[in-house]
Amino acid sequence: DPADRRDIGGIPAMRIDQNRGFESVGLPDEMYSLCTGFGRALQGWTPYSILVGDREMAGQPLRLAGGGTIRATIKMTKRLPELSGLVSDPTGGLGLSSRVFIVPAEGDWEDGALPSPAPRRVLQTTVGPRGEFQVAVLPGDYVVAALEGEMPEAWLVPDFLGHIRAAGTKVQLALGDRRQVNLRSVPAR
Repeated sequence: DPADRRDIGGIPAMRIDQNRGFESVGLPDEMYSLCTGFGRALQGWTPYSILVGDREMAGQPLRLAGGGTIRATIKMTKRLPELSGLVSDPTGGLGLSSRVFIVPAEGDWEDGALPSPAPRRVLQTTVGPRGEFQVAVLPGDYVVAALEGEMPEAWLVPDFLGHIRAAGTKVQLALGDRRQVNLRSVPAR
């Protein structure tokens, strides 16, 4: 889809070749976000990697230029990493009003550019009634943080994402990992 979500009159269908790759030909020169729209047909399979050449593009916009051709490989899994834990507030009580944010440990918005329309490696989740959280993520290196208080209206901005990185705990997750991280919440601002 175009990264700015404009309607360009339909996206040409992709075909899978004998190497299990695909090409899209005939798209105008634009910024695009590669995504999979398979829905329920995947029966538990989830895309975890979209490679264009040797570059990881899952959740990243890319510029399509030079004739409108994308050659990409999508990797699928039934074993996404899971991250869970307990959240406490600054006094040590249950962090019931906190939100947990998971952001990449490096990259993604260094020049003010954010993946769009919905970055797959930047997530937030609420805390359950016993202070617990659980989320499935793509494999990678992350920072996870619990924040409390008034959240900014738009949180996918470089300053706030940098605040999350500074307040959080680093965690590395590979396919099939189940990692527990207990967090103490900090003010959102």
